[in-house]
Amino acid sequence: MNRKSMSLFQILGVIALIFLALFALAACQSNEFFDEETIVVKIEVIEDQTEEPVATITDQAFITSLTEELESAQTSSTDNMDIEGRDYQLLFLDKTDSIIQKIGYYIEEKNFGVIGRYFYKGELIAVTTELPI
Repeated sequence: MNRKSMSLFQILGVIALIFLALFALAACQSNEFFDEETIVVKIEVIEDQTEEPVATITDQAFITSLTEELESAQTSSTDNMDIEGRDYQLLFLDKTDSIIQKIGYYIEEKNFGVIGRYFYKGELIAVTTELPI
């Protein structure tokens, strides 16, 4: 009888390890905001309410770092929340000035399940990197 209990515990242990592995894989998400072939060469910062240009970011080291952070960050849904509008709209542009992606930006960090400044289609992205403007 003791032998059957051990194999039951072993089965439960294997099941627990499988769930743990699945959880770990889900945590290693990729947001796929940017295609691998596409190169962002600048970010246009636009005031969200007035749509007035605020700044242009061309620092390639900053752009690369930010896009990598956005790609691998956790997100949290804000669909059921009544939250204020974003401060800026970020336009990620390629070398032909075509818009690759539009992502919202809050000047102050927000905490809606994750802490972050960036917003995309009802999701707060857990990236707190400040814009160099």
